[in-house]
Amino acid sequence: MHRMIAYQSIVMVTLTTTSMMSQIFAWFLISHNFIFLQIALFSDVVTKYFSITMLYPLIFNQMLSRLYTDMWVKAFTSRRIVYYMIVCGLVSSIAAGILVITSGIKRYYAKNIGFYDSGIPGYQLNINRFFYIFPAGCLVCYIVLLVHVRRKSHATTPNRFHDNGKQRVFVQLIVTILCYVVMCALFEFLNYQDWSSNTVTKINLVGILNVINYLPEVSLPCLLLLTNKQMRRKISMFLAHRSNNVSVSVVNIP
Repeated sequence: MHRMIAYQSIVMVTLTTTSMMSQIFAWFLISHNFIFLQIALFSDVVTKYFSITMLYPLIFNQMLSRLYTDMWVKAFTSRRIVYYMIVCGLVSSIAAGILVITSGIKRYYAKNIGFYDSGIPGYQLNINRFFYIFPAGCLVCYIVLLVHVRRKSHATTPNRFHDNGKQRVFVQLIVTILCYVVMCALFEFLNYQDWSSNTVTKINLVGILNVINYLPEVSLPCLLLLTNKQMRRKISMFLAHRSNNVSVSVVNIP
């Protein structure tokens, strides 16, 4: 259980850190902006697709661990997890390369609005819709797990702590899936509407979509940290220490 939580935390924190570092790296090297901005663009697209593809093995792992223990041991132990990560990385890299090349996407930087991407449609819609398969598969796994949990809701649990740990990870994954669903819905809304007479609204919605793109990658590691007992204890101790310092400083005022 601890290995599974650590694995999920490492994957999501790595994705978030890579995406954020690519933006910072491009900003600092703005004098050679074309090459480095393109690297940042490709890195963002790859990490975006990688986070979507990796979400399905995570939720599928949860489903197998509850329903089919023998199959789960064979599928998600030893070095097999690394194989899943390699496959997801290859799929994400190929999809990102096709999208950037066929759409001719270029990343630019403007002082007034920051980073923005420009290009033609190409295969962008088709590739993005192809990756809807993974959130959809996660929802199917969630429904199967929900039915299973309801059937066993009145059964006695021999190891309540272990079951509660699985439940916390399960809820965290569901929150991440919902973030992806919102992101996909907004993407489709932007592409189906006619914005020729209301360009300002479209630009604002694109900005919101860019922010939502980071929510799935950020939500899971943050939730994992917040549900960790040691982390919560450290946060409470830190806040208590700060409040004590404030009260002491107020008392010492002449």
